[in-house]
Order: sequence, then structure tokens, then C-alpha cells
Amino acid sequence: MNIKQVTVAYQSEQDRLLMRFNADHTVEFRVWLTRRFTLALLPVLRKAAGDQLALLAPVVDAAIPLEDQRQRLLEQFRKEELAYAGDFKTPYASPTGAAETGASGSEKPPLLVTEVKITVLKPGQLQMQLSEKLPGRNSHIDLMMDAQMTQGLLHLLTQALKSSQWLEDITPLAPQALPAAGSPDAEESGALPEPADRPKYLN
Repeated sequence: MNIKQVTVAYQSEQDRLLMRFNADHTVEFRVWLTRRFTLALLPVLRKAAGDQLALLAPVVDAAIPLEDQRQRLLEQFRKEELAYAGDFKTPYASPTGAAETGASGSEKPPLLVTEVKITVLKPGQLQMQLSEKLPGRNSHIDLMMDAQMTQGLLHLLTQALKSSQWLEDITPLAPQALPAAGSPDAEESGALPEPADRPKYLN
């Protein structure tokens, strides 16, 4: 299924990224990405996006006149420029037709992605299969993206990752100084301060 539009947003109540794909302006796919899966997906997608652009590069033949080689390289630079210059101004438009999976108002929830398969095809298209393989639930969707859409998806995922604050550094608590044994401070306190490395629990 060829993708026309995509949007990615961090949903704080779920602590997940919600990706919505507008396919041919008639079908919408909605999928969840967890923190663990997103961090594993990004480097793989970046590598595939680079391979996708490489397929668009012309093969340089030493026998070709230098001026023709320059022209081919210039055309490649223009292709890459178009790939990176995605349209981020046009608002995402939800398809008016039937939704394939997880649409608003649908009983079917968004696909919770547990597995992805990315293949770069020779025409310069990127095929991405997103799968949910859980007990009682086994489904997948197949998406096709050109280089511009792939670069746009990378940009949106990176922006959503920043919004999620999943990569924010956690500043450790400074250790509390304990009074020396036998010192007046130790005798007067009568109790030891709570250690900084006490286990922390999140329920």
C-alpha cells in the first residue's frame, strides 16, 4: 500500500508513539510504537533510508565524459534534496473512506508493533512490514514509501522522540555525607540519614 501522508505523535497517557498512515487518501493505518521498539527501529530505518538514496544514485562510468558525470551527480543531488524537503506544513488529513486498522471510532485498536521487516527495492522504494505478534493477536500491514516519505518519517519519529523525553538524562541524587563514627554530630543525630542509594520503587 503506497503511503500519501504520515503523522507521528507522542501519547503521554499510553507512553507510546502513535503513527498514522494515510494510504491513497482512502485508507488509514494506525500503529503503536513502544519506547523499546522505537529506539531499536530508528537506527535500522536510518540505514535503510541511506540505502534507498544510494539506489537512486547514478552509476559513474569512467568512460563517460567528465561533464556528463557532473550532470549525473547534479541530478542525484537534486533527488536527495527533494527527498529531504518533505512537506511538513500541510495538515494531516484523515481519510474519508474505510479504515483498515485502528481507526478513530473503530472497535479495532491500533496495531501494537512487535516486529518490523524493512526491504529496499530496486526502483528506490522502501517496503516496511509492521507486525503484531502477541498471544491471540497476529496481524501485519505492508507499506510502500518513496525516498521523500522515508526521510519525512525519520524526521517525524525524531521529533516525537524528543517530545516523549525518553532520552532525557536522569540526574542521580547526590550522596549524603555521613558523620564520622564517634563524632559529636553522630552522637547528637541519634539516627543515620537515609542512604542515597536506597532502592526506588514505581508502582
